[in-house]
Formats: sequence, C-alpha cells, structure tokens
Amino acid sequence: MGKDIPCSDRSCGKLGVAATCAHQLCASHCRLALTSCGFRAHDKGRQQERLARQAAERLRSQPKLQVYSHLHTRPEPIQPPDPLPSYDAAPEQVSAATLMSNPLSQMIPATTTSIVHIPTPQQPPTLPSPPERVLRVPMPTAWRDTWQRDRTRQMDKLEAERQRRENEKALLESVVIWWWGENGKEPTRCVIQGIQTYPTMKLTDFPHVVTLLNITGGDAVQVYDLRSRYWQYQQSTDSFNARRNRVLLLRRPGISVCPSIDSCILEAECGVESP
Repeated sequence: MGKDIPCSDRSCGKLGVAATCAHQLCASHCRLALTSCGFRAHDKGRQQERLARQAAERLRSQPKLQVYSHLHTRPEPIQPPDPLPSYDAAPEQVSAATLMSNPLSQMIPATTTSIVHIPTPQQPPTLPSPPERVLRVPMPTAWRDTWQRDRTRQMDKLEAERQRRENEKALLESVVIWWWGENGKEPTRCVIQGIQTYPTMKLTDFPHVVTLLNITGGDAVQVYDLRSRYWQYQQSTDSFNARRNRVLLLRRPGISVCPSIDSCILEAECGVESP
C-alpha cells in the first residue's frame, strides 16, 4: 500500500491507496465501482456490497404481511358521562333516578336508599417550596487563567495540525513547470501547489503562472512528450494530467535552442517532487 498515493476521487482526500488497485481509489469509493480493480480486499468488499444490495432488493420485492394489522388499530375514544355531576363546597345530595340515568350508574351497586351522598374532593396540602440551589460556583482567578491558557494552547495545536495536513496535501498535489521563452536562454522554473481541480489542471486557471510565462488564453504552447520524445502543439487552455505529469516541459512556438533540456527531461522521467 502506497503511503503517498491519494484517492483519485475529487471529493476524497484519503492517502495510502493500494498500489495494485487499478482504479486508484480508496476502499470506500472502490466498492462502488462496477468493474474489478485487481486488489483482493477491494474486490471482496465490492462482492459483499453487491450481495447486500441484492438482499435488500429481494426484501423490498416480497409482499408485506397483513396478519397482525388489526393489532395496531386505534381504540375507540372514551366518552365522558353526560351530564357530569357538579361538586360544591359542601356534600351534595343526588337522587338515585339521576344516577340510574347515567351510564356510570351501572358500576354503582343498587341500595334501598334513594339519596346518595357524594363527598367533596379535598385539595392536597400545599407543600413549602424547596430553597433555591446555587449550582454555579465562581472559579478562582488562578484556575480560570490556567484553564484559558491550556484551552488556547490546545486550539493552537489543532489549528497547526489542520494547517500541516493542508500543506502536505498541497505538496502532494503540485506540478513543476519548465518554460523556455527565448532561444538560448535558461528556462524558468515554476511550481504550482494547491490545485483545486487535481488531478487535472489548466495553465489559465493560475493567473500568476500566466503572468510569469507571458501567455494569454488563446496562445499555443509546445509540450514535450516523454513517450514519443517529441514537442507537440497544445493550447494554453487545454487540460493536463497533473498526477501523470508531475513535471511539465513547455516552450513557446518557434524556440529551437533549449538549454538544460537533458537535465529537465531526466527530472521529468524520475518524477522528482517539488520542494
């Protein structure tokens, strides 16, 4: 597993992609690919992901059981008795005929008397409210200063770690450009870091590079192809693969004498990283 090989997915910043993975993706994104990558662990994860999706599709296609649907029905609402008996400050005498006309009278046993005494409900005694508790204690000044210093130190440490990760990502996603602008003159070396569209890039996406090379969006440039050993014409607005070409050899059309071209070609073939 390569320590410095990043995931080729633009939305992923993971490093350490397996060198034998043909997709050059991390395990999470490689499982979503349709074809095999040749790496055993990724292929096994892709097979498990496919089996899980097939099982989920089978479960969704099966008819749902309705055997216990009656157990989840809402019960009938409770109807209060009408009319409701009124409660006064003193016990009230309610006739037996009124109680018998009430649906709740079936729960009252029949008696020989015609008058039923309903006691007045008593209010619960009022309890004294508990004393207010003070849960917040002022922190001593020395403790507060120590806590503030430790918190500031921890926040600075986290910020430094975040900045370090961004710097490592910028170094990893960098491109070196050698530019010959005049005949017989030494080339200009330019390093581009922090490519937002990595692994692809355009020269016109970086204004400082356009200014340094003195080119415009419609100018043509010559790019040295390491495979064919030949200078080929391209536009400054064309896209370049920054992962495959860590070092780009460019020159202005019409330039024929390129000093130090051999050492620059050797640097491009060895893939020397930028400082």
